[in-house]
Amino acid sequence: MLTAGFLLALIPALPPQQGDESSASIQKDADFALALTRQLGFDNFSEIVIEETLQRASSPEDRSALLLVRCEVMATVALRPIDPLEQVQGWAQAAEAYAEFLDADPAPTQARRAQLQLGLSGFQFGERLDALFRTGSLSEAEKDEYRTRAEEVFTRSLQATNRLISWWEGLEDLDVKDGTEFTISFPASFYRALIYYYWGILYPEGSIEREDNLAQAIGLLEEFAIRAGELSPAGLMAFRHMADCMVALGDPDYAQELYDFVIQEGVPAGTENQMTPAELKRRRDAQ
Repeated sequence: MLTAGFLLALIPALPPQQGDESSASIQKDADFALALTRQLGFDNFSEIVIEETLQRASSPEDRSALLLVRCEVMATVALRPIDPLEQVQGWAQAAEAYAEFLDADPAPTQARRAQLQLGLSGFQFGERLDALFRTGSLSEAEKDEYRTRAEEVFTRSLQATNRLISWWEGLEDLDVKDGTEFTISFPASFYRALIYYYWGILYPEGSIEREDNLAQAIGLLEEFAIRAGELSPAGLMAFRHMADCMVALGDPDYAQELYDFVIQEGVPAGTENQMTPAELKRRRDAQ
């Protein structure tokens, strides 16, 4: 077994310096921390390296670079677990890391990337938390604790997606706007709608929290479907999630109409040969 002492010895010794650590050395340690997680799976040691390097970094640019690496480490860790509890914890930590990164006032390009990833982390956290609730292994007190944490994760995630969408809507350069519609606007809008969905279903049937959040999700999903195209793979997925919302609100009849629409229109008869394998897979996934 590799010990912490052995791992610490892998870090190259830094010569004594007067004043601040150089940015090149800070970036070297940041790259090392990310490699520890991605290539070796030493997640805890990666965090030790980041924390130690943060103490030596004084410039906003160096701290921003380190915090972004921490986000990437957390997101990598969140993808690994099979256990529902570990998945929930992993995505919560990833969301918190992206929120901390945004609080450090990064450069605009980095901020937009982090905002999108925070939206994704919030949606993934909600999906995993719903799965954990469905296991029936949590007491009511534990559920209340998770709801409190979810309030924080979802609030920050929605702030990020809202700001990102507002930035896109305010773009005056049409070339930039067209070029970022599918990479920023569409995913941010989809994540936002699903965050409201998973926020709503955490609460008991008939509660105000459940009904209000699910109503928000339905409205946003409907807008998304219209923008994306009702028969596009993205539009079909939006209708599928609208049906999920209707089930959660106790309207299975309308939900079934939406499910039937997705199943019937997902891959119309005789159209399979006209689609790329990637598009066909997305449509099958929606069905």
